[in-house]
Amino acid sequence: MKYLDENGLLYLVQKIKTWLNGKANTVHTHTKSEITDYTEYQLPTASADTLGGIKIGAGLEINNGVVSATGGGTADSVDWSNVQNKPTKLSDFTNDKNFQTDTQVETAITSKGYQTASDVSSAIASAIANIQGISYSIVESLPGTGEAGVIYLVSNSGTNPNIYDEYIYVNNAFEKIGTTEVDLSGYVQNTDLVAISNSEIDTICA
Repeated sequence: MKYLDENGLLYLVQKIKTWLNGKANTVHTHTKSEITDYTEYQLPTASADTLGGIKIGAGLEINNGVVSATGGGTADSVDWSNVQNKPTKLSDFTNDKNFQTDTQVETAITSKGYQTASDVSSAIASAIANIQGISYSIVESLPGTGEAGVIYLVSNSGTNPNIYDEYIYVNNAFEKIGTTEVDLSGYVQNTDLVAISNSEIDTICA
C-alpha cells in the first residue's frame, strides 16, 4: 500500500509550481486613460421602478451614512413611560387567535391521555432504576445456575489474548457467546505501509 509522505508532498508541490510558472503575466495592467471605451458610471435617480440615489428631504438627516428621522410632531418625542393607558399584560389584548392558557393546555393534554412532564420524569427515573448492569465472573467451571447480567469466563487453556470462553445464563441454561480472542486478520500493519518515491510521483504526473 502506497502513501504520500512529507518529502513526496513537498516534491509534488514544487512540480506544480514549475508547471504554473510563466503561464500568466501577473504584472500586465492598464490605466483608465488607456481604455478608449471607458465611461464614468452615473448613479440613476431612485424611483418606484429603479434602484438609485436619493436626496435627504425634510424631516430626515444623514450622519456618517446613517439616515435618521427628525420629525416635527410630538409622537416621536414621547417616552414610553409617559404613554397613557398603555397595555401592561396579555389580558389587556383581544385574544382573537384563541391562544390557550397554561391551565387550558394542561387540561387538554391530560384529557387526551398524554403524559405530563412529571409523568415522563417519573417513568424515566423508574426505567433507569431497573437497568441491570453487566459484570464478569472468572470461574473454573460453570455453576449449576447463573445470574442475570453476569458473563462467566471459563479458562480454555489457550494463550493470551484467547484464554477464556464466555457464557451467559439465559432460559435456564448457559449459552456460549464467544471467546476473548481478538481477530486482527485483514488489518493493515505498519510494515505494509511504504512511502511513494519521487520517481513514482514523476511517473504519475507524466
